[in-house]
Amino acid sequence: MKVLIALLVVRDGGIVTAYDAKTGAEVYQERVAAPGSYYSSPVAANGHIYFTSLTDGTVTVLKAGMDKPEVVAKNPKLGERTAATPAMADDVLYIRTEKHLYAFAQK
Repeated sequence: MKVLIALLVVRDGGIVTAYDAKTGAEVYQERVAAPGSYYSSPVAANGHIYFTSLTDGTVTVLKAGMDKPEVVAKNPKLGERTAATPAMADDVLYIRTEKHLYAFAQK
């Protein structure tokens, strides 16, 4: 079922909590297949929510607006500390790690 999520929070250990936009009520709180520590904010674009692991730069992608978390993609570890929130512009996902700036896009 689709719901309007107003806020999604990711905590260490991959615990994701989502809140309803109209009522503020908790929609779900679940551990997803995204262990690690989290520092940056999740971001939403194109019907998905992206969040990045602080420890190794793994980006986990959830389908937005669902009544439970659904992981649709996960990149291989970038192997570096990643504290910056991902940025998106012109269908490109930018990830800044401790030593690099990555740009991901479809061909």
